Amino acid sequence: MYSVDAAAMDRTRERTRLARWVLALASAGCSGSSAPGAPEAQVPIRIDVEQAPNSPAHEAVPAPGLAVGAALTPASSDLPDVPALPLLVTVHEPPADCDPTRVVSEFGAGCVRSPVAAVRVSGDQAGVANAADGDTCTHWNSAQPPPAAISLEMAEGASVAGLVLVGESTPAEALVTHVIETSDDGELFVAAFRVGGITKTQIPSTVVFPTPIHRRHIRVRTTQSPSWIAWRDVVPFGCDGPAVPPAHATPAPVEAPVPAPPDPTPRVQLGSGRCRIDADCGANQCCQPTACVHRSKAPRCRAVGCPAVVGPLDGSTCVCHQGTCAASWPPRPPRRGR
Repeated sequence: MYSVDAAAMDRTRERTRLARWVLALASAGCSGSSAPGAPEAQVPIRIDVEQAPNSPAHEAVPAPGLAVGAALTPASSDLPDVPALPLLVTVHEPPADCDPTRVVSEFGAGCVRSPVAAVRVSGDQAGVANAADGDTCTHWNSAQPPPAAISLEMAEGASVAGLVLVGESTPAEALVTHVIETSDDGELFVAAFRVGGITKTQIPSTVVFPTPIHRRHIRVRTTQSPSWIAWRDVVPFGCDGPAVPPAHATPAPVEAPVPAPPDPTPRVQLGSGRCRIDADCGANQCCQPTACVHRSKAPRCRAVGCPAVVGPLDGSTCVCHQGTCAASWPPRPPRRGR
């Protein structure tokens, strides 16, 4: 025989009633009257869907209150012959407060983030608004390699002096190439600039346009990256006057640095004991030796097991250096006597 928990049934009925009210509100486009005591609905960034590059158009399922527009022309991996602009790095740590607009203010006292009316992307449509919400603690991932694109619809009359780009990538340092494109109608885009360099995940980099862009739509099309395309934030900004890079701004490197060749000169640490050949020398103790000595003072270590602890002579070899036993880095083949 089962007992009935009346309080639990009441809670279940209340949750069911609330769920039906939410679904009804979503179907009505969040218009009309609200439930008693319910907070006013916030108006989110409008999200449109861009067709994934080089793939058939697909329909995204809109979240309640978000408008979904027609697919844009697919992006491509073409790299047009347009002027190249540097990616400027002014900070070397992710924004601690998740606010990328602190970078914007470095380019002039009158520089502020420009409002974005709509965002369109290629690839995965989940979390699209995260790519242009002014919050670098959220992100959007296309879930695909290049080519991929993000398009921003600016507010009427906006003047865009530049973009702050905050990407997310694996590996953490990635050589990327972006094409900046503009459009009046959001359908036909014209390439304006290309930017590229080695960027670091979550670290803002900034591109400043020679003259402000007054087109309604600005698209960032990524043609090269070792990673899936993902954005922490893409921040357009405008300025009262010219955007001036700060003195500490440095261009992102356009190619990986070439490592310096190893030093062929061996490093030597003199020990004790006279010698003629390398075989005259050995370590002063079996585990973590500290010096090279004459073999008459070196212990026999064939059956000794040593713990995996780094010692001062790790990576060296005992050799005869100018008549004295010594440790030498890097190891060199023993010299045989005559």
